[in-house]
Amino acid sequence: MRDSRREVARFDGVIVLSLLATGLTHRSVSSYVTVSDLLFGCAIGVAAFRLMASGARIVVPAWIVPMLLLVMWAAAGATVFLFGYAPPLGAFVASEVGRSLFGVVFYVGGTVVLWSYGRRIGVQTILRSVVLIGLLSVGAAALLYAASRTMPSLDPYIKWLAGSRSGVEARYVSGSSVLRPTGFFAEPALFGAFQAFSLGVLLLARQRGCRVSRPALIVLGLSVVVSYSPGAYLIALAGIGAGMVRIGKGSSLARVHPLRRRPSRALLALSAIVAVGGILPSIWDGIDLAIVERSKRAIAGQDVSANARTTTSWEAPLRIVRSSPVVGVGLGNLAPTVEELSIELKNWRDLEGAGDGWNGFAWALGSMGLVGMLLLVAFVGKVGTRISFIAAAQLTAFWMASSWMLMPLPWVFVFISASLVAAVGRNQEAAAK
Repeated sequence: MRDSRREVARFDGVIVLSLLATGLTHRSVSSYVTVSDLLFGCAIGVAAFRLMASGARIVVPAWIVPMLLLVMWAAAGATVFLFGYAPPLGAFVASEVGRSLFGVVFYVGGTVVLWSYGRRIGVQTILRSVVLIGLLSVGAAALLYAASRTMPSLDPYIKWLAGSRSGVEARYVSGSSVLRPTGFFAEPALFGAFQAFSLGVLLLARQRGCRVSRPALIVLGLSVVVSYSPGAYLIALAGIGAGMVRIGKGSSLARVHPLRRRPSRALLALSAIVAVGGILPSIWDGIDLAIVERSKRAIAGQDVSANARTTTSWEAPLRIVRSSPVVGVGLGNLAPTVEELSIELKNWRDLEGAGDGWNGFAWALGSMGLVGMLLLVAFVGKVGTRISFIAAAQLTAFWMASSWMLMPLPWVFVFISASLVAAVGRNQEAAAK
């Protein structure tokens, strides 16, 4: 049933709340629950209440099926380990396995509920909500930084919100200190990833023929640039590249228009971003350090961050899969296992305590074996065929650059992208009638 009030609403509370849940991952309300989890849970609760109030039902989309199978596979592996079959490497930590399994169920199940609600929302309501929080995160970084400079008495409150003394933190890039925005994400890489995903949603809308604010595209693009995060750059470029791929006539997405249909405007926007970078020396210097210098170090094998995402994060999972190829060491048990293997895994110490590594596919391989990794790959493939290539490309880039699986960020943007595609399809059907 279609809700006309939500079709004309400027913003949607559930989408805004879910987007806000992607931040504040650094603040906890208990040993295992963060403020981010709490906000995500609130978004799920509000969505479920509105679904029940309208008489609508929860729908399980086809694209989530591989993740449901992954949840069942992880539960089966945990059951096997719990009832006697010890992992071949390391010790089985039941509490960690239980926490991780609950986390996967929470995010996958929550995504189903949010999608069931989001597929009924209008296109412009979705876009306005995404742009609102994207611009708010940029404004938060600027305002928190200004407040920290002018009102030192606010530092404790700013630190709670931003995870640092200000919303713009001096972080090291290629051995040099560069100011990088954090906003309420506490980590420049997360800030950049959020902005890159937001940019991807706008590109998806533009690809589907929707009206998109050009100033918003430029601001989000610039915010990705000044994050100086290679991971954020990879996510943004993956979205842009996927948007330029022409879909074949035999595909279910045959009516999708490639972004390269109007290359002059795309080149104009890109030129504007580069021009601003050239005009502001500090931005240009940061780009030089983040891209040029880091690329040189990565090619020479001297960049710890690049090595972590390409080789180091695969070191432990490949060692584990040789001993337990089918079920790995159990969901949530990778970090404890790696701690026991750290003496043998010389390069793992470069990950600075990130026991799960910095690659989502490697994490799945070590935690749930070959089957788990293949199910994760199948999920990304389903996102590409059922939702959009842009969403699938960005999701792939995100999990190639991090192992952040148990957090709202990727799941929120999957459900928003799916909701946007559903809204566009609904409009097309109405126009055809």
